[in-house]
This record gives sequence, structure tokens and C-alpha cells, in this order.
Amino acid sequence: EPLPPRKNSVIGSLGSLAADAAVAAGASRADAGEAGYPDAALDELQSAEVRRYTTGTRVRFHGLQTQTALNGCVGHVLQFDRASGRVCVEKDVASKGESPSIRIKPKNLETIEPMSRDLNEVKRLVEEAYRRGDGARVALPEGDYLIPPDPTASALDQSLAICNTLWIKQGMILAGRGAGETTLHFGIEMEPGADGALLQLEGFSVVGASVEIGGRGLQKVRLSRLRIDMRQKEGDALMIKEVGSSATSSLDRVVIDQCEVLGGSDGVDIDTAGVTLRKCTIKGAASRGIFANDFFTIEDSTVMGCGSYGMKTRAGCHRRGRNRIQPGPWDGHMALGEDAMARPFATMATTLGEIDAMALAEEEDWEEDSDGQDEIGPYGFTHDEEMELLSQGVHPWDDDAGDVLAALQDDGF
Repeated sequence: EPLPPRKNSVIGSLGSLAADAAVAAGASRADAGEAGYPDAALDELQSAEVRRYTTGTRVRFHGLQTQTALNGCVGHVLQFDRASGRVCVEKDVASKGESPSIRIKPKNLETIEPMSRDLNEVKRLVEEAYRRGDGARVALPEGDYLIPPDPTASALDQSLAICNTLWIKQGMILAGRGAGETTLHFGIEMEPGADGALLQLEGFSVVGASVEIGGRGLQKVRLSRLRIDMRQKEGDALMIKEVGSSATSSLDRVVIDQCEVLGGSDGVDIDTAGVTLRKCTIKGAASRGIFANDFFTIEDSTVMGCGSYGMKTRAGCHRRGRNRIQPGPWDGHMALGEDAMARPFATMATTLGEIDAMALAEEEDWEEDSDGQDEIGPYGFTHDEEMELLSQGVHPWDDDAGDVLAALQDDGF
């Protein structure tokens, strides 16, 4: 009568050898279990798999019979799942609608050389995303992505940082593993004519360079869990240029969520409607934390430690939740909310409609000539000066309106 295989040391030793062979062949624990390997051999097999498929390991799919489209695709290991004996892999590039990660048997993976952590590799992945169409997703594993030396670049190109920027021309998702894990040492800008339904940047840091987003052909922009560090550098840190067109709704056109902006001449420069900053931290700008030419919304955010003041808003803003905003020269006259750094926008002109209504009321009393723009109104200001004051939430009849205007003009605007 044959001995039970799991209790026989000789069979167990043979099972261990078979498990080693299975590891070399890329078999999973589940495969080995079905083959009847002893428990000890299964544990040894799984430990070998864990060592082989550590987080960040670069792999290529092969030998798949059902999802044949994945064969030849490349990704990196997120983790080894002991329960299922499968490896969780995040694909480098996933088309819109595809799951960015997949659990797969080790026998259908082969390890390959690690990814080059540099700008050229990121450009290659972005180009592949373009071929996948609008909305494709690019995954960047943890690491520092540097600017490689380019002997072919001219001195002028290098001085203008033309070669040191990732240019994006199409809606896509660019995702890192977190602001403390994935770091880009080059800037991001949009190519002229960029378009797409959604541009989403999430989960990485940009150090020593700026991020500039814009494009009339873009419908939505989402920036999430980014850190942009422009300390000791010239130029604005985050620039939001014109996004969308008058034919599309401006509601939440650009959402900046849980982002940290450090340094820069201005921290955030806003030149488009429909921007919302939510749970953001903006610190250490040389001049203003936020400079906005268009109406925007700020919610539960901090803007502090800037060289001049927290915000300069030419068209007003909507403050929601509890914000900590470094005060400007006009803030002393406002009625305070729960605390001086978290005043509700209701104490100001709360909507563009109210600002327009105030301006219209002023025009009814205006003593103007053929154009009237340089005439002095009833409160001692020109039409343009009154509009500037109103855009800051200051009424022309306020006692300190003159001081506020002088401060604004000293700022160069």
C-alpha cells in the first residue's frame, strides 16, 4: 500500500525539488497545490515568488490564452497576493476603460530590466498613451525621474529649458504612486492646440520646475495629490491658462484637490474661469500665493507665508469652508467670520452678479463725457479704479478704499 505523499520525507524532498523546478518555470502556489506538492514545498515556492516579484519589479505578460491582447504588455509589480498565489501588476499604459491593474499567475510573467527613471522614458510612455487614444492612463512607479544629458541639444535649447519639459498634447491620466514616492525633476506644459475630454495629473511631485496647464480644446482638468516645489526658483509654480471654451460649461472646469504648492514668484496663477481649489496648501511664494484674473472658488485651503499677501483676485472669489488666507492690504475693513483667517466670502461681494450690480448702480450716478472712463465718479475714483476695488471686494465708499487702491497700484497692477 503506497504511503501518503505528504507524510513521506523522501516524497517531500522530491516535492521540494519539484517546487524549485516549478519556481524556475514560473508556476504559482495554486498550480503547485493542484500538482500535489507537500505543504512545506508550497510554502517554499510561495516565499520564492514573494522574493522574485517584489514591489516595483518590471514584468512583461506572456502566454495568456484568453486575454491575448495583454501578451507583450509591460508593467510593474504592486504586490504578491499570497491568498490567491497571483501577482498584482499595474500596467504602464492602459486604454480608457481598461483596469489599470490586473492579478495574474506568475507563469504568465517574465521579469525584465527596470524602467529608466528619466524624462525620455516618460515621454515614450506618453507617446504610447497618445496611440491608445484620448483618456489613456500612464502609471509612473516610485522613484526620481531626472533629465538625461542630451549632447545633441543646443546651448540655447538647454538655457531655455526646451529639452527639460514634458509636453502634453492630449487628454490623459498621468499617475504616480504619491507625492512622496514619485518625483519629476522637470516641468509639465501643454502643447498649443491640446485637446481632450479630461487631463488628470495625480500622485507625484514636481521639483525645481513649474506646471502650466491650458488648452481651449480641453474640457476638464483634474490635479490631485500633487506637490509642486519651486522654492529658490524664479517663475510661477502652477499656472492655469485658458481651459475650455465659451461653448462649454465652466462649472468645475478645473479642480485642484489636495495639492501642495511651495515657492514660486506667485504660487498659483489663474487665467481661466471655473477653477476650484479644495484642501490645498500654498506657501512660501515670493509675491502672492494666488493671483487670479478670473473668478474662482477656494475651499478648506491654506495660503500663508508669502512675500506680499495671500491672494490677489481681480474678479473676486468664492470662499467655502474654513480657509486660512494670509491677509492682504484690503482685508482689515471686512467683517470677520469665525476667525480672521477663515472669513466667509458672504462678507464680500459674493458673486460676479453682485459686483456687476454695484458697478451698474455707480454708472447711474456717473457724470461722464463721451467715453466717461477717465471721469471722476461720486466717490473720487475713475470707472476703472472702482472696478478694480470691486473685484477685490472693496466698496468705493469704504473709508479705506483709497489706501487699498494705493496698495494695489504699488503692486504694479
